[in-house]
Amino acid sequence: MKFAKLVTTIVLFVCICAPAFPTWIGGYYGTDWGNTKPPVDAFINTVAGYGHTTGGPSAGYVDNWNCYNNNIPDGIDWWDFVFSCEHGAPWQFLVNDGTVDLYGAGFGTCAAQGWGDYYANWVVLYSCQVVCSEVERPNDWWAPWTNKDPEEVFDGLHILNGFRTNAYVSPAVTVSTQYANAICNGGQILTEWFNAVWTYSYCSSTSLDKACSVFYGSCQTDTLTSYAADPPSGGFNCWHY
Repeated sequence: MKFAKLVTTIVLFVCICAPAFPTWIGGYYGTDWGNTKPPVDAFINTVAGYGHTTGGPSAGYVDNWNCYNNNIPDGIDWWDFVFSCEHGAPWQFLVNDGTVDLYGAGFGTCAAQGWGDYYANWVVLYSCQVVCSEVERPNDWWAPWTNKDPEEVFDGLHILNGFRTNAYVSPAVTVSTQYANAICNGGQILTEWFNAVWTYSYCSSTSLDKACSVFYGSCQTDTLTSYAADPPSGGFNCWHY
């Protein structure tokens, strides 16, 4: 693992391993298609080359991410794995008809609450600053993900990968391609994200990209072919460098 510094915050985890295989991998991109679409294209095209069933990439809209569409085609919970790229800020990102605000009062106010209550296991947000760590928000880094039971974002979701800093455009296609190749060759969904960002972003003299992930503890070693059972609502871990 190519980490310069790894900080782990442990809250609570409960997860039971159960091997399985995903059938759907979807991709979304936000506004500024010239910059947000190529990384998603690269990821989806790469995983499709390994025989995975893919959807998109598609222009993302608020309804794709809010719970209203979770259990129907083109909703976040229709896919086992979602890779997306949008312009972002702490706990929010810009889609083609507005902003998905993960800390807003309007998120998750329906029967299909949060992400993971249907199929979603893993989400990657290739967006600036969306996944805050305790470095940026020491008192509430965890709040949007699990503090609004039963409306929290983590509602069966295993792993959310993203950035706690800016995510620069120049290495994005390369990072996305390496990450796709790594996980399709048996790499862990969590650690290969850090490896890809470290290799092509963080060690660049012109880039300060820093990966961050939130996840349930026993889901840490998830791969596309062997992964944990859906965890309950509750605590989880944060990794970053």
